[in-house]
Amino acid sequence: MNSTTVGERLVSVPREGLSLGSVGNGLSEPAVASLAPIPNGNHARRPSSKRLGFTQKAFFALKSCPYMGKDLTVVDLFCGAGGLSLGLKAAGFRIVKSVDHSSAATATYARNLGAHVEAAEITEDTALPSVTLIAGGPPCQGFSSAGMRRTGDDRNTLVTVFAKIIARQKPDAFLFENVEGFLTGDNGSRVIDLLGPLINAGYQIHLRKVNIANFGVPQHRKRVIAIGGLHWAPTFPTPTHAAFGAPGAALVTGDLPPTPTVTDALRGLPRAAESAPGAPQGHFAPALTGDDLKRVQGLKQGQTMRDLPPELWHESCLLYTS
Repeated sequence: MNSTTVGERLVSVPREGLSLGSVGNGLSEPAVASLAPIPNGNHARRPSSKRLGFTQKAFFALKSCPYMGKDLTVVDLFCGAGGLSLGLKAAGFRIVKSVDHSSAATATYARNLGAHVEAAEITEDTALPSVTLIAGGPPCQGFSSAGMRRTGDDRNTLVTVFAKIIARQKPDAFLFENVEGFLTGDNGSRVIDLLGPLINAGYQIHLRKVNIANFGVPQHRKRVIAIGGLHWAPTFPTPTHAAFGAPGAALVTGDLPPTPTVTDALRGLPRAAESAPGAPQGHFAPALTGDDLKRVQGLKQGQTMRDLPPELWHESCLLYTS
């Protein structure tokens, strides 16, 4: 038996497979797992630097890889319109191939980031070049609290596809991103689907649930980030901002500046146009009508959809609670 840390607990990892028990329900704010294949049954240890990170700052953390001198090349799977690629590019990585099944998304990607993108289904047999890093966020609709949370959603199995591709290609590092519901979806089994093949392939993995408000973004948005190194221990960078107003946000402490507010972010913008394209481009807000207008008129400060009469709930809210 091997052991690894999840939060502050030791969890058994049988040599023939991965068993994290009720990881999905056991991980709470902040969710942390420092995972690695450990020879001779020794206890897994966390990386010496207990640091936290997210998104672009996580890309810089990847540069702690011992292969720093190499040309840092990337394959971006489930790339969508290119948000992940944009951050990686800003951090000094070179994107050599990106893939997504949506032709609309890849057309947007190609216009903004280049022709190295392909519209195709991603399977375990998808041919890829050898690169330093494979990054991706498999579709999250089956996990998302904003979606319908369908147990057994076929899109959830793409997490397994992502893990098996990495185990086959064996890049120096991988980067995984998903919604916080990934930890508990299908009773936590998708966490096992991701980590099992990668630990067996030799990756040391640092996984955390982070709130981007702690990195200067004026929005409480929680994401699960996993960074894996092939035979090297990755870390997360340190939070840059103190946040409040959402569960777990205040767990990040220290002498940090406050996260900017939405007002700070929008200050100086002209009044939004009522139709596209807006000025600056994208700055428009069509007039609300029908149920959307009734919802806005019925909500008070701090309330959510569930504070409205049930007849005004969105379909996804009804399905999630049923």
